[in-house]
Amino acid sequence: MSDLYVHHHLKTNGAQEKNLIALARHLVTNSAAIDARQGLLFGLTTMRRFRPLPADIVGSAEIPMPPLAYGPLAGVAPKPGDDWRSYVARSFCIQFEQPFIQWLQAAPWKETEGSAVGAALRIAYVLDYGVPHDYREIAEGKAGTDYDDNGFLWDKLDMLPPGYTGGPFPRLRNWPSRGDEVAGEISPGGFTPRATGTGADKSD
Repeated sequence: MSDLYVHHHLKTNGAQEKNLIALARHLVTNSAAIDARQGLLFGLTTMRRFRPLPADIVGSAEIPMPPLAYGPLAGVAPKPGDDWRSYVARSFCIQFEQPFIQWLQAAPWKETEGSAVGAALRIAYVLDYGVPHDYREIAEGKAGTDYDDNGFLWDKLDMLPPGYTGGPFPRLRNWPSRGDEVAGEISPGGFTPRATGTGADKSD
């Protein structure tokens, strides 16, 4: 099988998938305001030390936050005593330092494609296809992807791109063409490139 079809699949239940879609829709709906104030924070693939805690996020965000921290604002309510680990695991089926959280909010996205719409579409992509094996290389802009102009993902969210008036869906970045990816191997810890090393994020 081609590596293009190797993905890490997320085993969500119905409530978790509904929560992820709600988060993605919130990011799209509020994308102009979020992007205008550079409201997404990347590089936190554990969120252990991120504050405020889930229960303290109310009203509109006043500081940059990781995409997952917008969950309470999207209507995904925390439970009393939740820290970020318990909140994202129960609400979204996401574990710290695993492929999905890196695909969504690893540090390189800040430089390559840090928009709120992009984060929303990466969520929708995982729900339809799983996390691509080369998620690190895509985040670094070294590998190609179609998450940003894939019409099926907009169908998944039951939305259209902000300001869309017809024609091809707008691309959020000029990605390398498929086939230019760095060769690598799949292991239980994720994708390890052979040509260039990409370690795990140093995160909080």
